[in-house]
Amino acid sequence: MSPGDHPSLRVTKYSIDAFMQLLSECSECTEAQVREKLHLGYFESYFRDVNVRTIVSEADYIDLDYLTDYAAYYVRCFHHYRRDCTRLHFFSEDLSQDDFLALLSRAADPAAREDLQAAYKGFIVVRPLPQCVIGRTCLAHYDHAGHRHFPVAQPYTANLSGLELSAHTVPFQEQDQVTAACATSALWSALQITSRLFNHTPMPPVAITQAATTGVPLRSRALPNTDGLTIEQMAHGIRAAGLEPFYIDARDAFVLRSTLYSYLSCGIPVLLVVHLAGSSKNRLDPRPISLGYHAVTVTGYSLQLSDLGDRLVRGPRLVSDHIGKVYAHDDQVGPHARMTLIRDRRAPCLTTSFRGPENVRQVRAYPYALLLPLYHKIRIPQQLVCDLAFNLDRALYSFGVLPGVDEHLCWNVRLLTVNDFKREVASRADLNDTARVEILTTPLPRFLWHAAGNRGNEPALDLVLDATDIASGHFIRLAFSSDPGLLRFIMHLADNEALAATPPGQAIADVAARTKAFVVSE
Repeated sequence: MSPGDHPSLRVTKYSIDAFMQLLSECSECTEAQVREKLHLGYFESYFRDVNVRTIVSEADYIDLDYLTDYAAYYVRCFHHYRRDCTRLHFFSEDLSQDDFLALLSRAADPAAREDLQAAYKGFIVVRPLPQCVIGRTCLAHYDHAGHRHFPVAQPYTANLSGLELSAHTVPFQEQDQVTAACATSALWSALQITSRLFNHTPMPPVAITQAATTGVPLRSRALPNTDGLTIEQMAHGIRAAGLEPFYIDARDAFVLRSTLYSYLSCGIPVLLVVHLAGSSKNRLDPRPISLGYHAVTVTGYSLQLSDLGDRLVRGPRLVSDHIGKVYAHDDQVGPHARMTLIRDRRAPCLTTSFRGPENVRQVRAYPYALLLPLYHKIRIPQQLVCDLAFNLDRALYSFGVLPGVDEHLCWNVRLLTVNDFKREVASRADLNDTARVEILTTPLPRFLWHAAGNRGNEPALDLVLDATDIASGHFIRLAFSSDPGLLRFIMHLADNEALAATPPGQAIADVAARTKAFVVSE
């Protein structure tokens, strides 16, 4: 069976030049224009890291997001734009046309399907447009490698001629400057995930742009969208999906790290708005050159073992203090793009592959704001949980006479679903059977804050809080410890009237009221 017998499927040996040629052939973009795209350098590095060897192109592919944009705008253009796309699939295995057709003929063989799935790295939809050709993209994230974490990623399935193949990822697409802007692309990626997490209908880019700009002042028209979206308009787009936008000022490194870690742990994507600025190539001019604001979707983070500069303060600390890199869907760069946290006098600061004008070098991204698309019942903010844990920690440190309570704890503060929390409890080796049954049978809400204080690598104290309660309520649901003396000491401190009027004393009283008088190691 010759390749010509299957014009809709074509197998190509991977090289960056072959990839460029396919992008050009499947769109109205010239090879010269493709070569100028910043994404190309990212994809070349990514495909090398995940060892891509083969591209299978699937012609005449109908993509729902592009089709919606096409119906809203492109179909009414005088120029005849195509309604069908091409989908490129990537494999880390050498395949010829005959090899792939042979695999299709053995599609019923489980071993053949497993081998192909093991080599599958995801797909890119190529839009038939003159510039913004990279459409819906689902490429597998980088390996965890022990320190990289992508809790937001979910399995996305592609049906390739009857073969069900999946990639663990977050959908990405390049900014289409007609129906979307960078903020719309970031929102689209985030809402793809929250549609599964919170069961709302996913929205195509053109619908996000229209919803975000309805009733909100614009500097220009909604379509084509050339000015982008403001933070207020992004929040309006989140509300249109049935979610609540939660705005957080991100101009503090501690707030940035702790917020990203806490909410990403529950699989909630975080929208990060940064201010881009670069240095002048004229070294005699020290003034930074502003390149405006930009929005990305944070999908993961990397924990570094070494201390970071702003961790060297004595006192309570967080696991999130160890975040040294974040991974973000940057529509101007690519999916899961690395952004490293660095020291800067105007801190915090992130490296970026964003390329500025000819007169600019070394572009940096300065975090400005975080915007979280939350389910409406997630009411207790992360900062309140950190304050409670830190107040309790300071009280234990200041008044502790118990052997072993002589240093601050390292707190792991995460938002979790009740199912994830109980799954972790069921597998914990430090809990005895009585305590495990007590915790697992305690009625708890769907969303929880879990603040786990660790001494070294050993768990010391666990606080479980109701994330759906109100800040003025008694939202601590459980407190337990593998150190039987620690809870008794907390109960003792709770009776100290002089301490009761202070924030640490109030934290101790709240925890003491929820200990249920059980400890977990006796």
